[in-house]
Amino acid sequence: MTAADPALLKRILALRPTGAAQHLGDSVLPVLDPRDLARALDDAGVPLVCVPVVTAAALPGLLRAARDQDAVLGLSAPHRPGGRDVASTFFGAVRAASAECRHRRPVFLQAGPLRLTSEEPRALRAAREDIYRYVDAGFSLLSLDASALPPEAGVRVVAELVGAAEERELSVEVAAPVDRAGRASPAALETCLEGLRARQVEIRFVRVRSAQFLPSTGGGDPGPNRSALEELSEIARAFGAWLSVEIAEGASKLSTWAPGGVRKLDVGVPFAEMVLGALGPELRRSLPGRAAAAGVPVWELLAQLGEPLAEASAAVRERVEALAYAEALDLLEASGGRGSATEAVAYLALRAGS
Repeated sequence: MTAADPALLKRILALRPTGAAQHLGDSVLPVLDPRDLARALDDAGVPLVCVPVVTAAALPGLLRAARDQDAVLGLSAPHRPGGRDVASTFFGAVRAASAECRHRRPVFLQAGPLRLTSEEPRALRAAREDIYRYVDAGFSLLSLDASALPPEAGVRVVAELVGAAEERELSVEVAAPVDRAGRASPAALETCLEGLRARQVEIRFVRVRSAQFLPSTGGGDPGPNRSALEELSEIARAFGAWLSVEIAEGASKLSTWAPGGVRKLDVGVPFAEMVLGALGPELRRSLPGRAAAAGVPVWELLAQLGEPLAEASAAVRERVEALAYAEALDLLEASGGRGSATEAVAYLALRAGS
């Protein structure tokens, strides 16, 4: 039996979040909560893989790669502040692309990470509206990053904003608080999660950036600092959460992260580069520097352009689709994701029937 088996598929469709099921209508795409998927793959040590969708042109390629690798895949909508139709448009594009390639493997849809940088009432009101749009559109994971705020303020802001997701019983991811060097400390993370638990906020994923776990100098590529990862992972698990890593250096050696307890990998570099390559030379040269100055990944800055390939020719869009397929195929293979869809579906089908 495979993940596309009609009997198994029918059983796991009952696990789709209510919002996703409502917006999917007669579609049988299994948009699931990553909490369930991570639990299904935890014993095998297989991390979930999530990629940012900077252009809708990449979607068919991404989904075909997941289908051909029989893999679970997460698709994230990089945050575009104030974009009223971003969430619903993204969800509709995923539904259309899945119908086109007859995709039946589990996916999860991630909103954000949404960067929270102020406690001002106006800023919080805007963030709350954005969150509601994503939740209402059918997304299954809300990712929030309040690490730019002092830790106590970050806890307050997250606790104030997650209500819509909690009402729908959706998973929430938070970025670990960081020091001035951008490093997450175990003590600060534990204090943050204790503060959120005291406010009855359940966190399912804790997000950190890969740079702090990699050597800054020296030859070779020894991989990430496993002991540092394990320390943060153990703290996250004590609060019912898994460690999630934003990979900023590319997609090499993805298999080295899972042994440190990582159960979700966000990989955006190759998908940003393929879109950059399709843009005009001025934008192509300026965007990486602007992203670095703003302290955000380049794919997030690309998202501010709306649909960056709106004016591109059909040939360019087809090339991006083909590149997305090839990159996602390699990414899912490198991370150990091949076959994860069938494994997750088998686990969840039993759960759905209990």
